[in-house]
Amino acid sequence: MHIVQIYCEYTTHALEEIDAVRVNGYHLVWAEQQVQVPYEAHGAALGGRSFHHGRFVQRLRQKAQAQRCVQLLEATAVEIIENKATGRVLGVTARLKATGHLEQHFAPLTVIADGCFSAFRKQFITKPVIVKSNFVGLLLKNVVLPMPLHGHVILSKHSPILIYQLSTHYARILIDVPGKLPSNNTGELKKYMEDIVMPILPKNIQFSFAEALENQRIRSMPNCFLPSSLNKKPGLIVLGDAMNMRHPLTGGGMTVALNDVLLLSNLLSPAIIPSFQDTDLVLQQMYLFHWKRKKLSSVINILAQSLYFLFSPTGIIKS
Repeated sequence: MHIVQIYCEYTTHALEEIDAVRVNGYHLVWAEQQVQVPYEAHGAALGGRSFHHGRFVQRLRQKAQAQRCVQLLEATAVEIIENKATGRVLGVTARLKATGHLEQHFAPLTVIADGCFSAFRKQFITKPVIVKSNFVGLLLKNVVLPMPLHGHVILSKHSPILIYQLSTHYARILIDVPGKLPSNNTGELKKYMEDIVMPILPKNIQFSFAEALENQRIRSMPNCFLPSSLNKKPGLIVLGDAMNMRHPLTGGGMTVALNDVLLLSNLLSPAIIPSFQDTDLVLQQMYLFHWKRKKLSSVINILAQSLYFLFSPTGIIKS
């Protein structure tokens, strides 16, 4: 679930026409006990939204591409080009999607934002990525949740389960599996879902869950934690999950990312930095960025990790 503050006109428009669903809070379930945790009301401009991540990102790309100063090139970066003498990043070598050919592209400032499985993180960030569990995900069709317009956290003696409305007709269920993930290829993972997870779910959700297990490919992804790092490399900025991650239980990653973009766009504005060739000035602003972003990102990161430890049974999660 993505808890998104509407920062600007572009973000607001990006949520249109993707069947995004408003989220008014959380609904916690423990056996027969249920507790509602509403978001504090701040008006229509601030609140939760849940949606298909890919649709939202595509809308953001469309909005960016519509700007006269933006040129879109679909390619896969395969190498970061550096000046061996100075250590400054000069650009990237990329494989074009249309032709498969390699091209070199140079710029005074290169941004890496290639996500959780970043291909370049280890070159510039020394902090290790910590993985303590995996999320296993399925789509539930036309399921009626106990509390509409709320993210649901189902607690059990095993691990937390998150369910939220993804669009008008679909909800996503994410099952946290601590430790080593059972094999999907051998059928162990499906059996775990049937024997361990199914009985935990509310009765009205079990049919949709069983149907999804039979008809969908079971997807999984690691739940990662990575503390933020100060960008020190001349000519380079690392952003997003490539630079900083928290447990996705609270859905705070998108808000952190949007806040980072807003803050960075102000710190690197032409009024402050007339040219990105001035690497010393850019690095000064990146120092400010590192500390200014903590006002929001630290709160979300600490909340995400703390709630996961709180909702996980004692003894399953070890520091």
